[in-house]
Amino acid sequence: MTRRPEDSPNWGGKRAGSGRKPKDNACRATIGIRVPQHVADECKALGSTKFLRPIVIAAIERASGRAPAGKAADVPGFDPLDKAGFAKPAPEPDCAVPLVDAGVPCGFPSPALDYAKEELSLTDLLVRNKFATFFVRADGDSMVDAGIWDGDLLVVDRSVEPRSGDIVMAYLHGDFTIKTLRFEAGRPVLHPENAEADYPVIRPTEYDDFRVEGVVMWNLRRQRR
Repeated sequence: MTRRPEDSPNWGGKRAGSGRKPKDNACRATIGIRVPQHVADECKALGSTKFLRPIVIAAIERASGRAPAGKAADVPGFDPLDKAGFAKPAPEPDCAVPLVDAGVPCGFPSPALDYAKEELSLTDLLVRNKFATFFVRADGDSMVDAGIWDGDLLVVDRSVEPRSGDIVMAYLHGDFTIKTLRFEAGRPVLHPENAEADYPVIRPTEYDDFRVEGVVMWNLRRQRR
């Protein structure tokens, strides 16, 4: 029996903008380049073509002045090419700030700065692999029970191997989404985290154009509005 993508329960249906688009500029051509061996090894460690393809596309689009369209479903602030580049890359090492070597109570005030023992770079704290790390901004309330609210800035690492229970950014038929990854019978399943809303559990099948783009490592939320 011939398997067709449209046989998948995740194909089409009620999800706006889902399914393969006509003339979707899908990757059908292959190019080859020669690089030093250590560069090739590092590329493979970061995901090989999964890591390299969007960076190459972003560079070409940036050089040609074209800004591709398209947004994420649950993370509309995220564009794989971010108008002129691949997402928002992690920043270069920043200035260090004092690290208070003591617990700070949330009740009565404490002279915290008197306990500053060393300095800590936020980039060193948030970024394990700067070549595979980028920021996305969450939109919507499908993950509020996991502590991710509308407008939160998420730090995503593409080089981390996703495990069950990780919050991940996933791609499904042209849409991006932030969900909790679990496995059923060895297959990935994407769970929303909002007990008060009727968000569906996503069960990708072999018919689906699906992949996990990266693992959400940090959630940066501004406290002062």
